[in-house]
Amino acid sequence: MSCKHDSTSLVEMDTKENGPFLTVQCDVCGQCLPDAPIDVATFDAWYDRRLAVPRMDYPAYCAAVDAGWRDALRGAVAKLERLVKVARSHGGKR
Repeated sequence: MSCKHDSTSLVEMDTKENGPFLTVQCDVCGQCLPDAPIDVATFDAWYDRRLAVPRMDYPAYCAAVDAGWRDALRGAVAKLERLVKVARSHGGKR
């Protein structure tokens, strides 16, 4: 993905298994950025419900995941095509 994630928002996502959690989401591409730091004071304020944050933009998140898969598969296919060309050029000889 070519997004630089220059604009992000603190958002809340809710999961059936683990309940709500706080994360950072790119405002441009929708990707979740789980490694983005969230300071303790912010987390505590959210946890105590003193800080309201928007819900995650789930459609944007899904689109970012889909784009990530497409990019990864595109790269894998290109590598496999190169491998096949090399194998064919050697005629299966060792």
